[in-house]
Amino acid sequence: MEASGMAGSRMYDVAFVGEMRLIGEIIRLEGGQAVVQVYEDTGGLTVGEKVTCTGQPLLLELGPGMLSSIYDGVQRRLPELAREWAWLDHSLYHLDGPGAIRHLDSLLAAPDLNGIQWVPGANSGPATRWIPLLKRIQSAGKCIHYSIAPEELDVLIENLRPQGVMFNLWVSSPEEADAVVARVSRWR
Repeated sequence: MEASGMAGSRMYDVAFVGEMRLIGEIIRLEGGQAVVQVYEDTGGLTVGEKVTCTGQPLLLELGPGMLSSIYDGVQRRLPELAREWAWLDHSLYHLDGPGAIRHLDSLLAAPDLNGIQWVPGANSGPATRWIPLLKRIQSAGKCIHYSIAPEELDVLIENLRPQGVMFNLWVSSPEEADAVVARVSRWR
């Protein structure tokens, strides 16, 4: 999100956004204008929300207990996340990159977590590389959300069951979109 009146702020300072004080980080500065990457759901924010810079970078607490716990991007532990998942009608965990795979078993064992959004990261290879991981998620009864290139669609169709798979991809024309819909409608 963009914020004005941010003179004196620094790159990577933490900023609180709106009345809910959502946690974000300044990722671009030009004069008194800042771009803030918000690390929480921004639903409900409107134009003109107050943005407060803390003057401090995002810091994570490190200690012996850190190695045995799972955290989200703003250092909330899995038990706190589990309470949120129980409250929600549908929950999805954003599993970000190969380094986060070590947490997959704990996430798949969470009864109130409905699905995993898998984001392999830049230069992580084609969708075929991640089919075993996606099958593991499916076999645990969790939904999958995955962003793919149009040419990767057939790999998913050939290797996964359609139930609970949500994907998004970019197409360049209405005709290409129609072709994707036709391919997916035959997926059984």
